Amino acid sequence: MINLKNIVKKDVNKAYIAATLNATLIGLTFLFTKYALVYIEPFEVLSLKFVIAYIFLAIVINLGVKKVNFKKLYEFRKEMLILGIFQPVLFFGFQVFGLNYLPIAQVGILYSIAPVVTAIFGVLFLKETINLKQTIFMIISIIGIIYIYVMRSIGGYFDPANETSIMGVLFIVISILATSMYAVSSRKLSKNLDPITITYGMMLIGAFVFTLLNIGISAFYGVPNIFVKLYTVGSDLLNINFISSILYLGIVVSVITSFLVNYSLSKIKAAEYSIISKLSVVVSILSAIIFMNETVASYQIIGVSAIIFGVIGANYYSDNHIKSKNANDDNGKIK
Repeated sequence: MINLKNIVKKDVNKAYIAATLNATLIGLTFLFTKYALVYIEPFEVLSLKFVIAYIFLAIVINLGVKKVNFKKLYEFRKEMLILGIFQPVLFFGFQVFGLNYLPIAQVGILYSIAPVVTAIFGVLFLKETINLKQTIFMIISIIGIIYIYVMRSIGGYFDPANETSIMGVLFIVISILATSMYAVSSRKLSKNLDPITITYGMMLIGAFVFTLLNIGISAFYGVPNIFVKLYTVGSDLLNINFISSILYLGIVVSVITSFLVNYSLSKIKAAEYSIISKLSVVVSILSAIIFMNETVASYQIIGVSAIIFGVIGANYYSDNHIKSKNANDDNGKIK
């Protein structure tokens, strides 16, 4: 006899693994974006990465590895367009411009407030619930975030005269709002579309919008767009750092992480996914220290430790985890 509780438990566990892997890959996004921005402009990065992402996904589909439900995609085209505006357009668009002004570690720490915003949106728009213990651990994470930025403000980081820093923070905050709305919208749309179909729609929208913007902006300023630039000065761009950065952003970040996110959100709550996603801040900070020689102060380590503690606690006391644990205990009892 098929045990539905075990099936649900396995699906939930897979969703948690997918969300954790996604957080790791996303944490490295900032590093590879910084590398790419050394060689080309923000809109060029966005256009190129989504064109590569769409081509890669189209090849995967044509090989029969995955199938896209085009009929369903057309049926829910309006909902898909709304989702695509939030992510990839607004989320990745403002993220790249934010990274153009801020160091990796600071962007990573800023993104740690995204789960809080997503949890609030999940409660407001999806009527999701968060239990008391989850709330307590989420507050611990929030305290960690507040502590980091209070200490940074004391150190003079948020200097009103520093327009570059303020602009970078503003871009990242808009990106956070966009990804929070995306998490809520994806959770809703995943009831009608499978993860690969949603991912395909997102890559198509990203490739179309950012390439159109790239061509339009290049024409307005009378400069060659990224595709003309690759043809005319390709030898200066086609080095290992640039190629690896664009391939990572185009294939790993754009396609693989989008699929992981959509899969996770089809199995677990938006609030639970957002909690796990906070682990990306740790990865981003470590990558900044190791590869970009950025320094991290002791107060940042304390704050990030509080964030991680909150992540683990909120996950452990999530409704899905408790139900899975109870189901496992029930299966072990002699009846």
